Amino acid sequence: MRCYQEFALQTLDEVPRHDHVLNVYNVALNTAAIKRFRAVFHAYDAGYYFDAASGIRTIFEITMYLAAVLKGYFGFDRVHEFGRDLDLGSLEFRDIKKHKRAHDSRLGSEVSQKIYGDQSGLSPEETEQIGILIYVHHSHVHRGESNMDRAILEMLESRQMPRITPTLDLKLASIFCNPAVLAAWTHTRVLPYLSLPDRFSGGWTKKFDTLDRAFRQYFDLWENTLPKQAFISLIDKSFSFDDTIAQKQASTQATNQDRG
Repeated sequence: MRCYQEFALQTLDEVPRHDHVLNVYNVALNTAAIKRFRAVFHAYDAGYYFDAASGIRTIFEITMYLAAVLKGYFGFDRVHEFGRDLDLGSLEFRDIKKHKRAHDSRLGSEVSQKIYGDQSGLSPEETEQIGILIYVHHSHVHRGESNMDRAILEMLESRQMPRITPTLDLKLASIFCNPAVLAAWTHTRVLPYLSLPDRFSGGWTKKFDTLDRAFRQYFDLWENTLPKQAFISLIDKSFSFDDTIAQKQASTQATNQDRG
């Protein structure tokens, strides 16, 4: 995972030197994913496993959105277009929030259907597994439910106040590590289209190939279970791109987006 972080930072360092006009929305989304990963690793290293895992949901939201864009379903700026047809200056804040929530809900549903739902090519069983993964991460975020449940169990078992300071717990660490590896793999798959794949250096391309093989090997070593099958299918079907379509999307400037 440290190699992924170094690779992502190298990508951000290299793309400005390419002879290619970068899409500001594409850059912003990838930068947000990288910054969130750096934040969650700080929490993980400190031993706050659920708090680290809470950040993984955001990364999946970003990478799945980017995958949908690279497959040609809509432009990079779709996430920011909720107010395009509204006179925001005449609306009260509660009405703006209402429109934003409705837009985000529609977009989230559309992305999930295309990337791991009925339109993704995944089997119903695989779709269910990815849905479970996403749902579980909601519990790490909303009201700190995972931390709350853990505190209740600690008090029932020990009859003492729950611990605040972190302790080494490999089982809890795995709750973060396995989804984090999958999230990093999904992000690695979209990074070549931050610019254009053929503009990257030979050293970058070798690192990409090595990292991609390492992620696959990580899951290949799992027992042949449905989650393993679902995770690999997600990569092979939803994070593998038609290069012509993906490069066309990556070459679209932010001022001339396909409004889909």
